[in-house]
Amino acid sequence: MLDGLNYSSLKGSLMARGTRELSRLLRAMGGNDLTIYGLSHLGDYEATLFSMYSHNRKFGQALVQGERFEKLAEGVSTVRALRELSKQFDVELPITNALYEILFENKNAKDTLEDLFLRPVTFEFQ
Repeated sequence: MLDGLNYSSLKGSLMARGTRELSRLLRAMGGNDLTIYGLSHLGDYEATLFSMYSHNRKFGQALVQGERFEKLAEGVSTVRALRELSKQFDVELPITNALYEILFENKNAKDTLEDLFLRPVTFEFQ
């Protein structure tokens, strides 16, 4: 979505904040919150954000540009699953919530993402 809105420079911030967000959820679920750092930066998370071949990236870009993308973007199901886990374990996931609102509640992507990135980061790093 960031690419489609010409906000590509925010990807680094998304990775830092998103990794912290997922680590809080993992801790609440009883896991070692430090393991998420290696998993996130070495695998699909980084490739999803930066690869020109990522279906998730192409889907998000097409979505905000009002175009159709017919291939599987597994990130859509991941957002739904993370949203359920956040409710079950009572962990606030701002990035997940923003994406959920855009994907499933038809919120305006530009406004929702701008609100997300203007949010103070102190919460993510507590």
